[in-house]
Amino acid sequence: MLAVNRQEKILELLNEKNFVKVSALSKMFGVSEETIRRDMEKLESQGFLRRIHGGATLASSEIDDVPPIALRKEINMAGKKRIAKEAVKYIKAGDSMILDSGSTTLMLAQILPDIDISVITNDINIAYELSHKEKINLILTGGTQRKGSYSLVGPETERFYEAYNVQKLFLSTSGIHLEQGLSVSNTIEAHIKKKIISCAQEVICLADITKFNKTALVTFAPLDCVHKVICDEKINEKYERFFKERGIETIIAAEELY
Repeated sequence: MLAVNRQEKILELLNEKNFVKVSALSKMFGVSEETIRRDMEKLESQGFLRRIHGGATLASSEIDDVPPIALRKEINMAGKKRIAKEAVKYIKAGDSMILDSGSTTLMLAQILPDIDISVITNDINIAYELSHKEKINLILTGGTQRKGSYSLVGPETERFYEAYNVQKLFLSTSGIHLEQGLSVSNTIEAHIKKKIISCAQEVICLADITKFNKTALVTFAPLDCVHKVICDEKINEKYERFFKERGIETIIAAEELY
């Protein structure tokens, strides 16, 4: 297939689905992922699409620069599973907590034991996973569903959190940077994250190695608001030293033995 025909087909698929994955297109067309990326670069330069991590969305799409959850769940899946399994160790009966919206926190929800805990979330997928567990006291916020996501956002969500105080927050982030702190791609999510941080006695950030030394559009908090960071790989020495100096505990999830 000629490049121009392949690019036309990519646009057809984008119009149908709003986003496409590099890996899926590579298999579909029988070409390398690098070839698909070059096609996307060409289409982006012409204003037809926007490239995001792992794929692309239509240029006119309301979806922001965070990849849709279908893509995010597949990015470093093994590392996120390890982080989720490590995070469960810090949850015990009687705890109250907030599970932030995100692909790693979703994995945590999936493996949470059915014990006597209270969980607040603004994530519809997380709420669905927990709704099957009889002992968990599940509290779902109000709000408006954000495009391209299963998170509830907006003034109603922010007001909802004002009434709550929890022991633990399991926080997700798009970027971790020494100067820019914790960041996400849009102001709506940033407002929610600021609010949930203020609700929690302990903030536990779940971040795989791809999030480090990365900055998204909007900073929502400094790094020293975090008490624990759970990662899937050993982090850069600069970050390790920074966390140690500020009393932030760094936990590296152990590799699974088969």
